Amino acid sequence: MESVITKEKNIKERMKDNVRLYTKYRMIGYDVLFYYAISILYFTIAKGLSMTEVVFLSSVYTLSIAIWQMFCNLFVEKIGIKKSIVIGNFFACMMVVLYLVGPNFWFLALANVIGALGFSLKSIGESTLLYESLTILKRPSLFTKFEGIANSRYFYVDAILSIAAGYLFLLSPYLPMVLCLICMASALVISTKFYPTSNHSVKHVKIKEYVRGLKKVIKSTRARSLLFFAFFIAGMVSANTTLYKAVILDFNITSDVLAYIVCIFTIVIGFGAKQAKNLEKELKNKTLIFILIVLCSMLAMIGLIGLTVTYSLAKIVMIVLCLCVMGMMIGSYRVLIRKYITSFTTEEVRTKIASLYSMAENLGGTALLFISGIILTRYTNAFTAVAISCLVLFVGITIYKYADKRLGLKPEEYKPEEINYIDVNAKM
Repeated sequence: MESVITKEKNIKERMKDNVRLYTKYRMIGYDVLFYYAISILYFTIAKGLSMTEVVFLSSVYTLSIAIWQMFCNLFVEKIGIKKSIVIGNFFACMMVVLYLVGPNFWFLALANVIGALGFSLKSIGESTLLYESLTILKRPSLFTKFEGIANSRYFYVDAILSIAAGYLFLLSPYLPMVLCLICMASALVISTKFYPTSNHSVKHVKIKEYVRGLKKVIKSTRARSLLFFAFFIAGMVSANTTLYKAVILDFNITSDVLAYIVCIFTIVIGFGAKQAKNLEKELKNKTLIFILIVLCSMLAMIGLIGLTVTYSLAKIVMIVLCLCVMGMMIGSYRVLIRKYITSFTTEEVRTKIASLYSMAENLGGTALLFISGIILTRYTNAFTAVAISCLVLFVGITIYKYADKRLGLKPEEYKPEEINYIDVNAKM
């Protein structure tokens, strides 16, 4: 009896270590640091791509993630969450290496395919690791708190480093990318320190059983509602983060000024991540549609401001204010959607739901980036921003009518089949 108690105590201590390490790890491993402030400038100046090619390059990345999800989920269930995170970080490092040495669009597209594999493994494993660690500690209700803290720390660090990236880019376009690689390598090392949340050493995953599990999840109207919102909100986030920079660069501003704007935007995203719980408390099941409407409205306003490309300080200030509102929504969304995806589920399907969610997000990003790229071949960056915003806003309101009574409810208000996926291998 004593040995069992000691073993349980040791497991709980390891899970506490996971939670403590998670917030530090996400601070540098959530995404690529030193990159987003100078990404468009890097690809257009250092690599000689056109703006349309940059948008299509982003769509290659999001499409690759969507394709990788099915295989990555099987892989995660086969080898376990910790190993998947470590391997994911390795491929993320390889992506940055290829960014540095890639001579043309196709080589950089290959880098995005490899990076998509890495971030697919990371996206499935990281939040699941935190949720399962907290579940073992009997504290799953703290998921939103710790995920919010972890995300906000990353965005604060990214904001500071964005300024550094802007100045370093003036010295050499490759300096920020080298530092980006160092940060990703550090995240790889830290990820090896996590403890496994369950034993996957003898787990055999059959494709037919896995597909049955996916079908069972998709039968849930609640899950479908989340996937619809993930598709369009994530699509807007992908379009926003590319198009707002393109509109600003039309004013012929320098990389250091752009870095300051990205810094402000990133800080606000971090603040939004910490305010996610308060936003949900006020809006309840209208939170996601509210976020989508605000994102569309802010991007449309940025596009309208950019229709006249004559520089003025007032225009830049108005764009920054729009970005602040947009950043609040993006920060809150990234925390809340992961809460909705991981809550009311069992271990058997948690990674499956995470996989479907990531597929929906990246298909949405692919679709809107691809449409943006097509529009950009004929029209300006500003017009493209307005057109994409109006399109998504119209579709989003239609989706809201479907999802209104299916999200944001209390556990007891859902039907059992909506929140309890125990028998994932049952015949359909």
